[in-house]
Amino acid sequence: MPDAVDPANAPPPRPAAGIALGIAPGSLILTAGGERPVESLAPGDLLLTLSGQGAPLKPVRALRRAVGPAIRLGAGALGPMLPLRPLRLGAGHWLRCEAILLPAGLLANGTSIATEPPVELILLELDAPDLIVAEGAPVAALPLPKGAQPPEPGLVAALRAGLARRAAAGAPAHPAAAELDRLIGMPGPPHG
Repeated sequence: MPDAVDPANAPPPRPAAGIALGIAPGSLILTAGGERPVESLAPGDLLLTLSGQGAPLKPVRALRRAVGPAIRLGAGALGPMLPLRPLRLGAGHWLRCEAILLPAGLLANGTSIATEPPVELILLELDAPDLIVAEGAPVAALPLPKGAQPPEPGLVAALRAGLARRAAAGAPAHPAAAELDRLIGMPGPPHG
């Protein structure tokens, strides 16, 4: 009979082929008490959410752990101070860029947004679809909006080209508080 595996020391489960959702440990998440590393969060902790629907603070319902391919977004890869610091997400994790909700892997350009080998990922679940703030960038929490579909390839290509032009031009940064105010004022994710 094989030895029993201690659940506390067991490796995280692997996601289905090609799907990697979650935020890498060490990433800072905006909570009611300020930024905290994602791995320090627990069910019941209040997170700042960006949908504008209902209360701006929602409790973490559950955390899930997995291992999967990741995308590294360099500081400012999505725009001035977006994210504020480098951010690693699962390649299939959804984020908002230019008011479009899409999987992070679609934005990979090999420079400011690059693919990385599999890493441990932590996925936060709320009671309803919403966006949270990870390293200053808007990322999705579970559950994803019903019917969420990646945008058409032409739109993704235009978005990637715009990000590359901005990065090359060295767009000036502006105060983090102004950027966060802009994010909070954005419309919520699509609901199916």
